[in-house]
Amino acid sequence: MKKHDLEYLKLTPELQLLFELSAGKQIELYPQRLDWELFAKQVQKNRVESLIAPALKNLPIRDLKQKAAYGQIYAAANQHVLFGMKQCRVLALIAADFERNGIRMICLKGPVLAVELYGNPAMRYSRDLDLLVSKEDLSTACMRLLEMGFQEEHKAAEKTRKRRAAHKNEEMHAVFLREDICVELHWRISLRWEADFGELWERRRKQILLGYQIYCLSEMDELSYLICHGAAHGYIRLRWLFDLYILLSKPDINYVALYRNMEAKRTQVLLMETLLLLWRCPCFKMPAIQNDLFIISQGESRVHVQYSKKIHMSYKKAVKMLHMIWPYMLLETDEWGIAGKRYRSMLPGTGQRHGNLGFLISLIEPTAADFERFDFPDRLFFLYYVVCPVFKLRRE
Repeated sequence: MKKHDLEYLKLTPELQLLFELSAGKQIELYPQRLDWELFAKQVQKNRVESLIAPALKNLPIRDLKQKAAYGQIYAAANQHVLFGMKQCRVLALIAADFERNGIRMICLKGPVLAVELYGNPAMRYSRDLDLLVSKEDLSTACMRLLEMGFQEEHKAAEKTRKRRAAHKNEEMHAVFLREDICVELHWRISLRWEADFGELWERRRKQILLGYQIYCLSEMDELSYLICHGAAHGYIRLRWLFDLYILLSKPDINYVALYRNMEAKRTQVLLMETLLLLWRCPCFKMPAIQNDLFIISQGESRVHVQYSKKIHMSYKKAVKMLHMIWPYMLLETDEWGIAGKRYRSMLPGTGQRHGNLGFLISLIEPTAADFERFDFPDRLFFLYYVVCPVFKLRRE
C-alpha cells in the first residue's frame, strides 16, 4: 500500500464553532477572533439554524453582537420547525394519494432523512420535497400534483427548443409549487449515475410519517446518493456533510462494499473525496478505517492514509478535487465563479462534458441562470455565446 499523510483542514473561527456545535461537542472556550455577524451568515448559508439552535442555549452570551446573532438564528429555527411540520403533512398526503393511484414514489432526503438521523423533521431544514418516480408514472404523478392544487413552475431554460436542447442532459426533475411548499418531482436519481427505478424500488425501505407509509432508498443506495449529491455540489451546504458525518460514524459501515457499489456507478472518486473531507476536519472525531483498499486514521497533527495501488487514480483525483473546493466552502456566499465550473468539469456523470475541453466549453456556454437573465429568442440564440462570457468575466 502507498502511504500519504495529509494536514488537517484549517477552519475559520466561525466554521470551527459551527462544526463543533454540529458534532455535539461541549464548548468551553469560543474560538479567538470570532465574528458573530459572520457566524450568523455561515449558519444561514449552510441552513443549520434548527440543528445548532438547541446547543446555543447552553452557551453564555457576552456581548450585543452575539445576542443579535443568536436572535437571528433562533427566529429562523422557529420558522423551520413550523415549515417542517407543514412539509410532513404535505408529504404524507402526497404519498397517500400516489399510493391510491398506483404511483410508486421514493422520498429523497427531506423530512424522512431528518427523522432517521436526528429523530425530528425540524432538525434538518429542506427547502423542497424531493420525490422520485419512474418515467412510466411521471405524467400521472404530475397530473395528481396539479389535482392537489400545485402549479408547475416552467423555467426559462425550458422556454424554447434550443434552450431545451442545450440542457437536455441536465433534465432530471419538474418543479411544482403550492403556496410555500415546493416539490421537485424527479425521474432521474442523479446526474452522476443512472439507476433503474425498479431495482431501487425492490431495495426500498419503509418509514412511517404521521401514520402514512413513506418509502426511501435502501441504506447502501442512500449513502451513495447522499455522497454523490453533496460532493457534486462541492458541499456548498455543510448540512449535507453533517448528515454524512452521522451516517459514516457508524461502526458497522462496510467500506469495501460501499466503494465497490460506487465504483460500479463510476462515482468512487466522490466517496474518497468525502471520506478525506470528513477525516481531515479536526472537529470531527472519526473512527479509523482499515480494509484491503484503504486505511484512514486521525493522528495528532495529520491524517494518515494508506491506499491500494488499485485505487491510486481515484485517490489522487479525490485529493485534487478536495483542495479545489475547500476555499469556497469557507466563504459565506454561494458564488463559485470559474472555479466552480472547473470543479464540475471533473465530476463523473453520464452525458456530461468532462476534462479540459468540458471546462473550456462551460466558460462560453449559457447556463440556466443566463436564460433567466437574458431572454433571447431562438433566432438570436448565438448572442448567448457573446453576451454571457462577457457578463461572467465582469462579475468575476
